[in-house]
Amino acid sequence: MKAKELVGLAGLLRLTLWLTPKAGPLVPPSCASDHGGGFASIADRVSSSEPDWDFDAHCLAAMRSARRVLDLGTGGGERLIAIIEQLGPDVPEIWATEGWEPNIPVATENLKGYGVEVRACDAESGDTIP
Repeated sequence: MKAKELVGLAGLLRLTLWLTPKAGPLVPPSCASDHGGGFASIADRVSSSEPDWDFDAHCLAAMRSARRVLDLGTGGGERLIAIIEQLGPDVPEIWATEGWEPNIPVATENLKGYGVEVRACDAESGDTIP
């Protein structure tokens, strides 16, 4: 199937594909197959059910009575924003840290409208919390 037909089938008529003839596979063929041990040997010893508690609800309850909050490893700030929006007008003073360099500007931009300052800090690597 040609790229143009594929785009048409997907309903993406405005999409322009740039195909590079020199592009190779994303992973080596030896890694692309699904052969090997897999997880069958541990399937009867592992469960993946949801926890019986709600992390966000615990955070929300704690933040309702807090004066100051520090969110360690905020990621892009999306989860913190969802909690802040449930607090109503009584929002405590909040700071956030993020250790993954590409996320720092994302979190900073996302959280600035909520008055949250984001600082670079990778606590898992031993950085001192600012």
